[in-house]
Amino acid sequence: MKNIFCIFVLFLAANVGAHAQSFQLKVCAEVACNSAQLANVDFPDIELSTDTVFPDVTANCATYDGIPFGGPYTIAPEKTDDPLNGVNALDLTRMSRHILGIQPLGSPYAMIAADINRSNTITTFDIVESRRLIQGLITEYPSSDSWRFIDADFVFPDPDNPFQSVIPFMTAITNNTDMLVEVNYKAVKVGDVDCSAVPDFSAGPDDRRLVALSLPDVVLHSGDYVDLPLQLDDAGQWVALQFGLSYDPSLLEIVTVVPGDLLKEDALAIAQPRPGALNVVWFDAIPGNTGPSDRLLTLRVRALAPVRLSAAVSLDIRSILPAIFTANEEAMRLQLHFDSEQVAAGRQIGAPQPNPTAGGVSIPVRISDKEAISIEVSDISGKALWVRQISLDPGTHEIGVPAQVFPEAGVYLWRVRAGEISASGKIVRY
Repeated sequence: MKNIFCIFVLFLAANVGAHAQSFQLKVCAEVACNSAQLANVDFPDIELSTDTVFPDVTANCATYDGIPFGGPYTIAPEKTDDPLNGVNALDLTRMSRHILGIQPLGSPYAMIAADINRSNTITTFDIVESRRLIQGLITEYPSSDSWRFIDADFVFPDPDNPFQSVIPFMTAITNNTDMLVEVNYKAVKVGDVDCSAVPDFSAGPDDRRLVALSLPDVVLHSGDYVDLPLQLDDAGQWVALQFGLSYDPSLLEIVTVVPGDLLKEDALAIAQPRPGALNVVWFDAIPGNTGPSDRLLTLRVRALAPVRLSAAVSLDIRSILPAIFTANEEAMRLQLHFDSEQVAAGRQIGAPQPNPTAGGVSIPVRISDKEAISIEVSDISGKALWVRQISLDPGTHEIGVPAQVFPEAGVYLWRVRAGEISASGKIVRY
């Protein structure tokens, strides 16, 4: 992707003659946190008069010849493309730690990057704005461009609080008589406090270690409700994660999402920015632990048509970068796989049949080991009408619910739990 980088030079001098003495202006920028050059940038032509254009362009600098002596001239860099570049859940963790006083950001440039809404403070409002951007609820920061540029010659009077001084985001050239004027800028990627932005959008191969997310590859029938555990296969200590699931909304509906032990609700953000998308962002100032195959989330889904889960759900790698961050702030890549063993072993709970019914129903259950099965039927208010606890051997079974459980026509609720999986839904008696 080609960067869009604009240098606006406002020429305010009067009475400029065709043969007036002139100077060369060179404007360059480098990333503040790592001194990387902003490669592949595009500078616009600068027009001084109706017939004079200065289009000299290099990779990370713009050079303009024939600028008349004098001034004043104001240089105001601007870059607005790809606000999400370098913004991730680890940035939210670092911002949270800074706000709580656990670990200050340290660099004045990182603090400027964290001031998303340009309030000259770093608050939870800044965290909310970046989280919304990661989740896809907004496509750009409402109060800020993607990048900010600070005169490289500027020295912060108090590096621990850069907002106490007036930060020079533009440069004025007044009464110049030098033949060459060079203006350099430190570029700050807004929201990127961990310095992960790619200046030229040409990152090398992703060699981060893989961490697997897993879902059971269940086969669902139309109308089935099922609770699906989304598990993290690796044990570890984590401070942040982000991922998006893409699913076919004509086949599945995600009814609710229940967080597991690691993803506490107050630190978890779940969004469905469009049909067929579920985006998850979690971060915490204090690392959380998971064991092997610990459940991150439980997805309660409803099948709108017959479907195998792996044919309808995938990891969205285009709109949100799937990543998890360790307690040491190491970034790892998330990968989704489907647990076919659960399918082969038959750990599934089917939908009641027939439904609607004039009498009783049967609920198919397939399990891999001998397990205790619980069945509950309640009225629409949630009052339990029929509860059973049974033990079943491995294999396929039909659990019968007799007609007398449904005393009159109406809608009833059912739930079956078999080990770690459960399913629920409605039964209509006519």
